[in-house]
Amino acid sequence: MKTLYRKFFQMETRNLLLAVLLPVLILGLMTGLLSVRILRQEIDNNFETRARYFSHHLSNITQTVEDLYNSLSRNSIITPNLKDAILQASRGQLTEKEQEQFHGLLELIFASCQKNPYVDSCYIYYDDTDYYISSPQQLISLKESSDTDWYETYLLSDPDTRAWTETRTMIRADGSSGEVLTVYNRIFPATDPDRPCGILILNIDSTPLKNLLENWNRQSKTIALITAESGRILFSPPSFAQTLSVPLSELGPTLRTQFDSVWRQDTQERRNISVGSVSCVCLVQRLSRFGWHLALIAPKGNLYAPVNRLLFLLISTILLTLLCGVLFAAYTANQKVRDIARIHDSIQRAKEGALPKRGSLLARVQEKSAPETDRTDAQKEPDTGVSDYSKALRELIDSFLDKDYLTIQLAERQHYAQVLELKALQSQLNPHFLFNTLTTIQWKAIALTGGQNHASDMIEYLSDILRYSLDDSSRMATIREEQAMLESYAAIQHIRYGERFHYSCSCDPAISGHYVIRMLLQPLVENSIHHGMNQNSGCLNVQVSITGEADKVRICVSDDGSGMDENRLQEIRAGLTESMSESGRHIGLYNVSKRIMLTYGEDVHLNICSTPGQGTVITLLLPLLDADPFLRSSKEA
Repeated sequence: MKTLYRKFFQMETRNLLLAVLLPVLILGLMTGLLSVRILRQEIDNNFETRARYFSHHLSNITQTVEDLYNSLSRNSIITPNLKDAILQASRGQLTEKEQEQFHGLLELIFASCQKNPYVDSCYIYYDDTDYYISSPQQLISLKESSDTDWYETYLLSDPDTRAWTETRTMIRADGSSGEVLTVYNRIFPATDPDRPCGILILNIDSTPLKNLLENWNRQSKTIALITAESGRILFSPPSFAQTLSVPLSELGPTLRTQFDSVWRQDTQERRNISVGSVSCVCLVQRLSRFGWHLALIAPKGNLYAPVNRLLFLLISTILLTLLCGVLFAAYTANQKVRDIARIHDSIQRAKEGALPKRGSLLARVQEKSAPETDRTDAQKEPDTGVSDYSKALRELIDSFLDKDYLTIQLAERQHYAQVLELKALQSQLNPHFLFNTLTTIQWKAIALTGGQNHASDMIEYLSDILRYSLDDSSRMATIREEQAMLESYAAIQHIRYGERFHYSCSCDPAISGHYVIRMLLQPLVENSIHHGMNQNSGCLNVQVSITGEADKVRICVSDDGSGMDENRLQEIRAGLTESMSESGRHIGLYNVSKRIMLTYGEDVHLNICSTPGQGTVITLLLPLLDADPFLRSSKEA
């Protein structure tokens, strides 16, 4: 039995998990994964949007150089005139009017530089001269200038390189120094676009630019870097070393290699890279024609922190739900196993003739005959650790076993077999009747819709019949109760057949309170309707008559159907004494006949008469009982 209990426990636990917990887990997992996917997509879109905004902001810095370059390189008048003006101004040969024009031209050229907060200064130098134009000082000699490092770099540069960038320390005219990013761009005149004639220099103050990158890093938790064409890091925030423990000299070539296929394109490109031991998302955007690139690097741990928290919450919830579900399923299955074990124990004790637990009918009967000391011990037996449901179930089983046990002790084996056969035949009626009635309700419910209709009336009548037929407190019922139940059944059939069916019932009021076996009349009326309607195209009249005769009650059920010939009538009369009906036909008659003989004895039987073309009459003559003998026997017991 322990193996059987263990298998039942495993089966119940598995069924509970599959039926309840598994759908909940699947639904929760699908919802959580969909939410994670949507949140991740929103984070990626937000990251790319912020990157576009930041790259647009930085592009304004390089736009100053591009505007100057376009003015000096594409205008065929400005470049030669500006060079001649520089030579004449250096020699002091400009008139007062020409000097005003020269200074006005310089202010126009450097207007964009002066408005840009990131630009420190801008230089314009033409070959074969000793002077150059400076945005803060205008015309200045190379010999008198405090900042000439750029000139040496220009002289040593490769003539084929049109633009390049370097980081250097610039000494200003006031003696102060600062780290700047210098952008070199050769000037090509419009008359000879292949031969450079000078150099355009833009000095960008690195301090405000680094502060901009640092603020961006602090607010968005994203590292912003500016690289040259070769991938060399030009600007990086001060907190870079704390975030990613990788030297700038290694990071630059890594980025250049990762984005080699799109490095010279103006499109924005996003890829997953590894910086040291940190997995990151990197987005690269080309800023200008001078080879500057904006690289935004976000560690995945920071970028997808909300996603990771959501995943952690989802997994924790699933595991907690799974644990609670397993514990609940195990507890429920264990309770069922304990209930089955108690039922098995009750059955075993009943088989062995042992005293059931206190409170059942058999216990009370045996307690009356048991010695006083035994009854006291039985009353003291505790019943702890059992739920109310288990107690009720145990009490139900004990009560059931008590009744069977008393029946075995107080009746003969033949009578016990008759009772079991009676119960089997009586329970056979309900499915047969329910099938026909529910078929009718289904047909009417499809045909009628809304409000109070025949379908709803049929359901109400059917409820009354079910309530009556399923009440097994006793096998007997009063004639009045039988008649009321028959009225409900006839109402259902009248809704079904309409004017094709007519029913009437007459009963002597003096005997309406006497008892007959339950569900006696309905099978007889059902038999008349079933066989009378199949072969009758007109109106079928069914009449029930109940009268008293001395100490007997006469019940007569007649119809004006097609009737039966003599051979068929003899077959039915002979079959009434058999244990089973022929292929399910006349099941109502066979059951009623068998129940009558089992209840009242072999002398009481059902009489059937029929005439072809006129109808059939079924007659019963039963003892007149003024009380339910089965209920009284139970009370006495």
